[in-house]
Amino acid sequence: MKLNQLAVMLSCVLVANVMADPVFPIDPQQYGMQKPFGPPKPITPKDVLTARPENQFDLSQRNDYSSVIESIDGRMDKPFHLTVGQYDNSTYTGALWRQREANYYVIGSLAYTHADDYKDGDGNTVNYGYNRKNAALVLGILPTMTTEHRLTLVYDDIDDDKQPQHVMDPVNTRRVVGKYNGRFGAQDDSNTLHLELSAIDLKRQANNFDLRTNPASMPKVAMDVKRQQYLADIHYNFKFDDQNRSSIGLRYKDDSHDAKRFVMTPMGKRQNGYRFPAVKTKTTSLYASHEWQPTQQHSLKGALDYTWQTAEARAVNSILNLPPAFNTSQKIWSMYGYDGTGKIKQDGLSGKLRYEFKPEDGQQFYGELVSLYRMPENPERFAVLFAPPVTGMGWGTNPRIKPERENRLTLGMKLNGEGWGDYQSTLQDDYAGAWQIKGEVYYADVDNFITLDRYRGPVPLLRGNVISRNVDAKLAGINVGYQQNWTQNLSSLLGVSYRYGKNKTDNRPLYQIAPLEANLSVDWKDYFDGGSYNIGSRLRHQHKQNRRDDNRLTGLGIDNETSGFTTLDIYGGIEWKNNIGISLGVDNVFDKKYAEYITGGHVESVAPSVVNAPGRTFWLRLNAAF
Repeated sequence: MKLNQLAVMLSCVLVANVMADPVFPIDPQQYGMQKPFGPPKPITPKDVLTARPENQFDLSQRNDYSSVIESIDGRMDKPFHLTVGQYDNSTYTGALWRQREANYYVIGSLAYTHADDYKDGDGNTVNYGYNRKNAALVLGILPTMTTEHRLTLVYDDIDDDKQPQHVMDPVNTRRVVGKYNGRFGAQDDSNTLHLELSAIDLKRQANNFDLRTNPASMPKVAMDVKRQQYLADIHYNFKFDDQNRSSIGLRYKDDSHDAKRFVMTPMGKRQNGYRFPAVKTKTTSLYASHEWQPTQQHSLKGALDYTWQTAEARAVNSILNLPPAFNTSQKIWSMYGYDGTGKIKQDGLSGKLRYEFKPEDGQQFYGELVSLYRMPENPERFAVLFAPPVTGMGWGTNPRIKPERENRLTLGMKLNGEGWGDYQSTLQDDYAGAWQIKGEVYYADVDNFITLDRYRGPVPLLRGNVISRNVDAKLAGINVGYQQNWTQNLSSLLGVSYRYGKNKTDNRPLYQIAPLEANLSVDWKDYFDGGSYNIGSRLRHQHKQNRRDDNRLTGLGIDNETSGFTTLDIYGGIEWKNNIGISLGVDNVFDKKYAEYITGGHVESVAPSVVNAPGRTFWLRLNAAF
């Protein structure tokens, strides 16, 4: 789990100003790896009442469906909320308790998920499933008007997470997160110091024998992962006058990452490899930002970040139960001329500039230019694992890989009609003007883009290993959305997205670039004496991706050929006096057989098999507030 994901995750439980960001946040790691891997994000109090069983093989965004149940979940005068849902063979239960007094607040949540096998559109059973327990607690104290303290604790435990696309399954993933936030100064952030301290403890165990049956000739192997991350961030927000605001801050991150592979022998468990050989990374960032708003119509924001990082692998010479030529991580990395000694030191400057123009109410145009210096992540430079070349499962990424320099230009706009309030909310019954259109387009040129590839060098036993390289690349994309409230009851929204990526050095497509996709929702909402109800549908179309990295002989080979598809969901709900409600629906109404082009990311699978998404799925859910 990335530390920047921690900030996103915990910001979801915002209650007061203690979590205020810098005036214009900048994150050099914003875009991350081209194909990220890791367990799903923890369930927070913000989404505990809307979450459903997570499925990495079905990327339909169903948590954002319009529903009258929101009027129950949003009640702040009711301290306790409960939701129970059945989704085909899977179940989800979530509970939320929140209390706010004059000088303190408490938020607590619990969630349990049981995910089980499902059938695809052809009626074939997919060996999917897991059990998940999640808890979160937020304690906030406001001793004075100028001070606030908050403590956040999150516990997440996932058992028996089946990976039908891969050769191993995580039998347990446990994360414990602790975070302190302090605010010292004015609530309006005009003269305020913010302090953040956080820690993440991750433990993960995986193997190829507890959740699957393999031939007797196949070795039984296991993986143990431990990772501890610590963060300290302090920033000061201040206001010169009504036109100028600034921030300055300092951040420090400490990351320890160790992953060992074992083989089960008649003599017991024996280590025969590393995924990450006791990697230690220390990162320090100094950042500053400023906003100038000369008028209500114009604003200009800028930010700078300078980051220093040292990294080292501390177990490079540990002797492993492997052929002598590759019985240490150092010997695998020798193909890069790296002996594993000493620290790798990197530093770089990132910048960000944004201009916004709002000529009238409901009109916004913006342009943003960023130049980010992204440090490599551990899988991109410290993954090292010997495997027979015929399997394609070995790793040996480059410890000396260069950081990326991404220069990205984004242009966007948002226009509201005079009658637009929100989706299914119209001002003054002006339905002709109850619309919103928004769009964004970006183009990025990346020097030293970090790509995963395959080794094709002179050492036969390493051929086919996953390696990392610096190449030049370009990325582009467009998002367009249109929403309209047609009547008091009827609304619709349309969203279209397209992505493009090219490895310019090798003149081939980048891997795992999402294809063209469009989503159309139509929603009806009405009221009756004592309550309200809604009925809706969503049509999702994904075009076939013809630009793939699907050949291990020339690229990474992670992409699979999948067909384009169109699916339809229908759903509805009814609530009574904002106290209790039932929602239900049918996903994939026509029982379409399809598979997502973007592969599952729970584990580092770079040669995944195709896994179909669920076929027709019936679901029912109860929400209540007490």
